Amino acid sequence: MDTDLSPRLAPTAEGWAEVALGDPEALLSDHAHCEKKAAAVALSLLGTMLDDPEAVMRLARLAEQETEHLRRVLEGMRRLGFSLQPDRPNTYARALRDAVRHGRPVDRLLCAAMIEARSHERLELLRGSVEVHDELGFLAPLFDELAACEAGHAHTYVVLATRRIGAAATARELRRWEAVEADAIAGVPHRCAVH
Repeated sequence: MDTDLSPRLAPTAEGWAEVALGDPEALLSDHAHCEKKAAAVALSLLGTMLDDPEAVMRLARLAEQETEHLRRVLEGMRRLGFSLQPDRPNTYARALRDAVRHGRPVDRLLCAAMIEARSHERLELLRGSVEVHDELGFLAPLFDELAACEAGHAHTYVVLATRRIGAAATARELRRWEAVEADAIAGVPHRCAVH
């Protein structure tokens, strides 16, 4: 795919990973809930794209992968003796969802692409930080795997948008979503969560 259609993100501010790792149980609980919701988003989008069998299969595979990630995060939590905490409100995701325009199905695809791209960026930061924590070092390979998959998921959502409206329109819409995402992430204080 044309690199112009890869989401471009404002970088996360320094110090975020240290704050996020301040409460690993809260961080991993939050991420487990994110993986659960990502699977649900993929399945919901699948239902809107029944006219495109290739998109249906891509979204089914993506949902399956998100569910597998949920299981892997839960296994990491169990190894640490952690319990899944209740899901907390996510002002970042809410701000992005609020920017989805009614009657614009591609907005849902690009909203999902931005969330996946931000998850990729932040999981890479976490991967680099967990190695200095003796009890969390075993999570580094998992964060590597999750980060790579998140980048792939962002790519998939952009590809699906491109199949719907073409490369030029997707590029224009993606620039809009990059600005929305930058505002959304800037409005979220550092906390023990991926976003």
